[in-house]
Amino acid sequence: MAPSKTTVALCLAFAINSTLPHVVHAADQSMAAADKAIIKRQYKQAADLLLESARTGNSNAQYRIGVLFRLGLGVEHSDKTAAEWLKRASENGSKKALPILSKLKSPDITTAGDGSEDAPALRGLSSYVPPVDANERNAAGLTWLMRAAGRGKIEEAAKMLLPTSRLDDKASDGDTALLFAARGGNAETISALLAAGAGKNVQNGNGQTPLMTAALSGDENSVKALLDAGSDVSAKDNTGSTALMLASRQCKATSVAALLSSNVAHAADAQGQTPLVAAVKSCENAGLIAQLIPVSDVNMADLSNRSALWYAARNGDIKTVILLLDASAAFDNPDKSGKTPLLIAAENGHGDVVKALLDKGASIASISVDGNDAAMLAVNKDCSECLVVLLPKRQEIDKKNNHGETALAIAVRSNAINCIKLLVGKGANPEATDKMRDTPRKIAQRLRLNDALDLMP
Repeated sequence: MAPSKTTVALCLAFAINSTLPHVVHAADQSMAAADKAIIKRQYKQAADLLLESARTGNSNAQYRIGVLFRLGLGVEHSDKTAAEWLKRASENGSKKALPILSKLKSPDITTAGDGSEDAPALRGLSSYVPPVDANERNAAGLTWLMRAAGRGKIEEAAKMLLPTSRLDDKASDGDTALLFAARGGNAETISALLAAGAGKNVQNGNGQTPLMTAALSGDENSVKALLDAGSDVSAKDNTGSTALMLASRQCKATSVAALLSSNVAHAADAQGQTPLVAAVKSCENAGLIAQLIPVSDVNMADLSNRSALWYAARNGDIKTVILLLDASAAFDNPDKSGKTPLLIAAENGHGDVVKALLDKGASIASISVDGNDAAMLAVNKDCSECLVVLLPKRQEIDKKNNHGETALAIAVRSNAINCIKLLVGKGANPEATDKMRDTPRKIAQRLRLNDALDLMP
């Protein structure tokens, strides 16, 4: 398991020469105070104290101040200054300094002087302290860089973009620092990571790329930053969804607008849904739908043979229904259950949608696989508004479904009083029998629906 931040701080704090435990010199006091400061993450104070000991020739202090300069903790990051202190620590016998020194590529390493003119400049503490190691992971398996990127801490993330930082390291779910930044909609952090060379098309465990997660965040600038960097707009996640599909399904209008500005494919997902179908199915957002209609085949349907118009009719989204009808959407295409947009609108009691479809020319004769027409489906919701526009176009008032039921029988069974009144007023027969030799009147008597019985002559 990778050491925690506290563990690293403790290691730094207690790396002290213990051969003379009973002799306390001024340098030793400075080192002890530095230990406490590091444990409390007061790195500026620790740096001041370590410098004091380092100038006296304490190799441990020289090693530790070199590490602080390398990581930018309590002092301004400087590989050159870090190398100078580490070189001196190594010359004074520190075995820990040489391995780190060998990793630093500083062409002009000189010996650090002891005078104040040679002392490295210190910086003040910020509200957030950069980690000891950008690649260090916490108990959840997240590196410091991932955490900084996810919080949108651009300054801290930038300080961790060192040559040794592993930009494309993944968390347990496959997310990289760039994916964390994209999920948070942190455009500036995204740009910094991209500039540092982070993989723009790396996919996590769900197959999502940074562009996909940025699209889901709804942050337009994040999406644009990734598009400008050349992210693959045609990439698909494990469900077969592109960034445009994900944004459409989650009703992210700003992301959809940014993606449409690129040459983005309108590919269907594993369920056969196009971005338009997914958006209409999930969102009641005429502005979002209006963006997708001009660049889509409005009649493409999913694996259930349900088109964008079908879903808009089901949802009662009259604005989208009108937009699609104006775009020449086919209004009589049934799904696999035989329900057309008119039938599904009636079944869900959307009278305004039923009227719009009939006005456009939707067929009143359409029936489901059970033989139910729009009037029969409408009475289940007691949609008298639906019946008002359906009955004048219905040729047979006592038309029966596959079970031999009339619209009146279904209305009685549902105790749809308003619809019963309309059907009886149009001459529906209370004695019409179904295949079980039941009638609307018998049903009302058996269920003791006195109000329904009072409406029947």
